[in-house]
Amino acid sequence: MKTTDSSPQVPLRRHNEQSHPPLICSTCGSPLGLEADPIVCGGCGAAFRVAAGGQIDLRPRSPRQAQLTVEIGGAPPALPRVELDANPAPELDLTGLELPPTISPRFASWMTRAPRAGALALDLGCGDARARPLIEHAGYDYVGVDLDGSEATYLADAHALPFAENTFDLVTTTAVIEYLRQPYLAMHEVHRVLKAGGRFIGSAGFLVPYLPVTYFHHTHMGIVSALDGAGFRIERLLTDEGWTAFEATAQMAYFSRMPQPLLTALIRPLKALHRLWWALGNRFGDRPLTRIERQLRVAGDVEFIAIKA
Repeated sequence: MKTTDSSPQVPLRRHNEQSHPPLICSTCGSPLGLEADPIVCGGCGAAFRVAAGGQIDLRPRSPRQAQLTVEIGGAPPALPRVELDANPAPELDLTGLELPPTISPRFASWMTRAPRAGALALDLGCGDARARPLIEHAGYDYVGVDLDGSEATYLADAHALPFAENTFDLVTTTAVIEYLRQPYLAMHEVHRVLKAGGRFIGSAGFLVPYLPVTYFHHTHMGIVSALDGAGFRIERLLTDEGWTAFEATAQMAYFSRMPQPLLTALIRPLKALHRLWWALGNRFGDRPLTRIERQLRVAGDVEFIAIKA
């Protein structure tokens, strides 16, 4: 099928020089070919055009209904292992790799190496693709999706990912889950497109200020519940003692745009007082709180590593 549109054709942006991952219609789930612009779904007739940046716009063309089955009345999921420090035995050598501000060396130390040549990684909510160097350094072929933006490989909605089941070996996401209107549905979508044994690695904001437009700021148990409900086995949670409610609210709300050295100097005595107060409370309380318990109560975000069983 050829288009009759006389406008200049935009070349498709490929995740590598060889092929696209298997695509499906985000409206009805039917397989999509790549023979024409627009790409017309044979199942429902939805037409997907190539955007100005070369990405295929695979966002749903019309509202759709989605249903989830949830279990009620059972025991809540158990808290998995929590890590506050860097991986003592990292798989990757990160020497010389420049990481973006949103990915700390501590978190990057938990990145796994690609299981095979040509393994695909999906960067969910990729933004400016700042995670791409780390993902490719780990040996994965990179695929980035976002609702909008020029750096995405595909324009897509996290609630209706346009990929076939069992496509990716890794899905990553950084500070995106709080922007999703239906995070439980998005977790199920990630589970669907991952291969068995594939990993879902990411972070979600907790004690960070509201940012337009965030919907859910997850506690660690909120993340555990969402991942467990989608069918993931949660390997571990992680959180950063250098990114707490103090840093998050000061940097993103109370004193936004303040020079970083001044902001650090402002927060330092507050954090010292916090540690002293907790120490006194632990001394006279019923049971001293552990380092992990204290951090989970004041974390700016929660990070996770989960596996599709």
